[in-house]
Amino acid sequence: MLHTMPIADILRHREVVLGTTLAGTERNIDSRIYHSNSGTVGLWDRLEIGWAHDYEKTTSFSVKALLFENERGAVSAGVMSWRGDAIDPYVAARLDRGWFRLHLGWIRQEGVSRGMIGFDADLGSGWTLMADHLSGPGSFTWVGFATELPGLAGGSITLGLGIPSRRPDGFQGSFNVSYGFRF
Repeated sequence: MLHTMPIADILRHREVVLGTTLAGTERNIDSRIYHSNSGTVGLWDRLEIGWAHDYEKTTSFSVKALLFENERGAVSAGVMSWRGDAIDPYVAARLDRGWFRLHLGWIRQEGVSRGMIGFDADLGSGWTLMADHLSGPGSFTWVGFATELPGLAGGSITLGLGIPSRRPDGFQGSFNVSYGFRF
């Protein structure tokens, strides 16, 4: 994932990423801080399975399959936010362009088809700049940074700012700590 956009990249066989996230909206719109945890496991260099739990009694699942990959990019398809009968299918592509990677795709969320576009760029010294946008009603553009967690190999921190397409929806923010390893 970038901030909200699923991407074509996939964890390799027996790779795992566990994370916890704090997120919120402008206090005058929603004063609550939401907390969630998630995990993703890569299998056979072609498949990912994952879960997310929001501590509000909602657990969702995800599945992603790598369809194509070469030195210039990749294409994957999957589903996310799978909760009973609710499911968000998507297709995502990655184009490698030297110092940055371009991400494009389509997702269907709550009956609405949305285009997706994003990028990530290596800024050096362990820092990555990320941005993504999902089109359609209630859309947000997210911008943020990720960096390695000092002193913990496999650890990372991601900070993000969500900019609404409609000002009344309010700015959003997120903070994620994750840890990746191979078993």
